[in-house]
Amino acid sequence: MSNNTIVGAVIADIHWGAMDAKTLYEELDNGFLKYLKSSKILDFVVIAGDLFDTKLHLSSDHVKYSFIFLKKLIDICIKKNTKLRIIKGTSSHDHGQLSVLQSFSNLGADFKIISSQNP
Repeated sequence: MSNNTIVGAVIADIHWGAMDAKTLYEELDNGFLKYLKSSKILDFVVIAGDLFDTKLHLSSDHVKYSFIFLKKLIDICIKKNTKLRIIKGTSSHDHGQLSVLQSFSNLGADFKIISSQNP
């Protein structure tokens, strides 16, 4: 690879709340996160919309497992010095819930939520 090569991973339409939370988490952990951990070079990761499927209660398994997933993802990004971006999805799915994830930005990763277009 040349020095100008940029390597990244993009995932979209995770839809926490649409299926069993533990099953979804295990699929993401055994697939997507495992792949990221094994990547020798990883410059960026993008979650390109619809992280959530519907409005979720903080006490739900969907929130619990989505936070575990995001924490593991952020830990990988910190270890690999990888940028992480989450893009706001469909309003009927994400329902403005991405703002609660802003607290993850204090963990040391280059992490941003993109919730609007630049003018």
